[in-house]
Amino acid sequence: MIAYIFPGQGSQYVGMGNALIDKYSIAKETFEQANEALGFDLSSLMLEGNLNTLTQTENAQPALLTLSTAVYRVLQKEFNITPHYLLGHSLGEYSALCAGGVLTFEDALKIVRKRGLLMQEAVKNGLGVMTAVANIAASRVEEACKEVTTPEYPVSIGCFNGPNQVVISGHQQSVKKVEDLLSKDEAILTPLKVSASFHSPLMADAANKLEEFLFNFNFARSDVPIISNVTGKPHVDDPKEYITLLKRQMVEPVMWETSIRYIQQKGVKHTVELGSKSVLTNLMRSITKDISSIPFEKPEDVSNFKGMITRYLPPAFLDKSLAIAVATKNQNWDEEEYQKGVVEPYKKVKKLSEAVQKEDREATVEEMLAAIEMLQSVFKTKKVQEQEQNQKINELLKVTKTEHLLKAHIS
Repeated sequence: MIAYIFPGQGSQYVGMGNALIDKYSIAKETFEQANEALGFDLSSLMLEGNLNTLTQTENAQPALLTLSTAVYRVLQKEFNITPHYLLGHSLGEYSALCAGGVLTFEDALKIVRKRGLLMQEAVKNGLGVMTAVANIAASRVEEACKEVTTPEYPVSIGCFNGPNQVVISGHQQSVKKVEDLLSKDEAILTPLKVSASFHSPLMADAANKLEEFLFNFNFARSDVPIISNVTGKPHVDDPKEYITLLKRQMVEPVMWETSIRYIQQKGVKHTVELGSKSVLTNLMRSITKDISSIPFEKPEDVSNFKGMITRYLPPAFLDKSLAIAVATKNQNWDEEEYQKGVVEPYKKVKKLSEAVQKEDREATVEEMLAAIEMLQSVFKTKKVQEQEQNQKINELLKVTKTEHLLKAHIS
């Protein structure tokens, strides 16, 4: 089983997506779509802007969503794989909801832009910060946070990322005190490139305002389970539930390790990180050795991706058609009819299949329709009942994920 994972804030950098849009038109279209939906030139900021401006929460969030969506669309167009699970870290949860069709790309952009503005407003003057803490038990970090926190200057764990890493989030003053305590225990401390204290009580007001804003949007059903940051389990396909959990995500910790343990328990063996850098891929190695993860951001990542996902690709249409022809039981013993209606059409499609493989490409619609004609000839010659013929062709379209391409051409 395979899952797609989407990174959160902190992974942004100037130039992200450059190579992708140079090679794939669908990626370029995604960037242009983001500009139009937001009403400003986000793509220029991503590709050649100022890092400090890009890192501002209201810019970083739609930028990372745009890159993850562009990568997802490239993969779907190139490989047409349906992952078994979708999950994202913090902001990445919105990328997962977008990939799963729960939110449209335009709506998701507007939501995360608003989310970023609300987060930024909640903790002004740069007083909200986050720091990754490694090489120390989470229980010790929780203990230090409780020791330091006050109603006015809260600090708490904002992310449970893995067995060896949590992230503390809160008021700058209290975060510094926790850092001082933990440094004595030889903890490894890494301040994050974010401009507010996400997943902490300081986001309470922002969370309430986000909830109101979310009621303006439609939440559709997803065919793929999408994991919630708050629960570490799949979302229930209910608009109110989505809104409730997305509100809670603002003030409660990201249960990333719990989420990974869940998909591991369900049988996921491979994950692909869709978006900037490879933060989640690196985290995966600390959580479990049973799930292999690779990042996909640039065109050169395709070869690694191909090596992983071969087993998840839909079967080649022509090869599957040939296999159905061979497996179909024959009830016609007239050799002349069999030669003309089965052998000759089969050989033609076999040659097409060999040409497609030699040229290392996908079959064209015309070639796939030729395979359908071959099957119809084989079915007729072998005296297959019409109902069974229709069932076999419908199953072929479903298994190879070509219904959208061929359904209108088949009478």
